[in-house]
Amino acid sequence: MADSLLIYRNSTAGIPHKITDNISINHPTLSEICEIGEQNYYSMTSILCANSSQHKVFLWDNGVDWTQISDYDFFFWIYKQFTLESTKVILGDLDLSSLRIYVNQQTNENVLGIEVNGEVKIIIDRAIYTELVDYIRKMHGFDPKEDKPSNEHTKKYMIERERKKIARQQQKKDEQKPVLQPLISALVNNSNFKYDYTTVWDITISALTDSVSRIQKLMNYLQTMQGIYSGCIDYSKIVDKEALNWMN
Repeated sequence: MADSLLIYRNSTAGIPHKITDNISINHPTLSEICEIGEQNYYSMTSILCANSSQHKVFLWDNGVDWTQISDYDFFFWIYKQFTLESTKVILGDLDLSSLRIYVNQQTNENVLGIEVNGEVKIIIDRAIYTELVDYIRKMHGFDPKEDKPSNEHTKKYMIERERKKIARQQQKKDEQKPVLQPLISALVNNSNFKYDYTTVWDITISALTDSVSRIQKLMNYLQTMQGIYSGCIDYSKIVDKEALNWMN
């Protein structure tokens, strides 16, 4: 699992996270994301980190039960779409689309690799994939949920509900709201955020994610304590008092 302190250090110091000699994860700045387009960036990173539950309809329509396939195995269904151009901002010179599927003779598992002088060089196996995806999820605050239906009836209901959701999203495709612009605007207008309209573009996406989370916790703490001191909130009735710890 990716270490939170390591991510924080790397994101604020601009240090790529090296997984192997072939794979390093960069920390894109807001300016770099702006240049390639926010929607393009989030589409790429969210799909790269997706689990089978998020694509249950696609798998179901291809004869695969999403509850029976791991995130790693699902990755083999989608990796070809990640061209060098689309992932360069975060994965540098790694061209996922150029890799081929091989079987690791030692583990009997599928891996992604390249053939060099007649021998297969493994680029991504299960352990590497797990570290890669876990790290990128933590960078962006992604927390994909797993849908685990208790029976076949619930499973079919989930499929139909997801179909309707996809149809609604396609109808509103041109109306997609920006994610970063309102966050950046809110932060630069908050006294707890040290960056301004000019300097904010040089911070990384993971630093922004951390700032949003931390300032939200701090504001929640201040508002709750104000309510307690004014008598509007009864401290004894707060169930989760640990939630008031804004430094947690």
